Amino acid sequence: MAEYFLPHFGKLQTDNLEEYYDADIEFNGNEIQIDLNFEKKRLTLKL
Repeated sequence: MAEYFLPHFGKLQTDNLEEYYDADIEFNGNEIQIDLNFEKKRLTLKL
């Protein structure tokens, strides 16, 4: 199972993705929420 590390979201399993991820971060002194959405359950990495 391949993994990909994405800042603020951590390790993502590239062949078994969730549809939605979210994270709260501090940016320029403000707390904001960011989200990441996938249409498919599998991600192909090109290195």
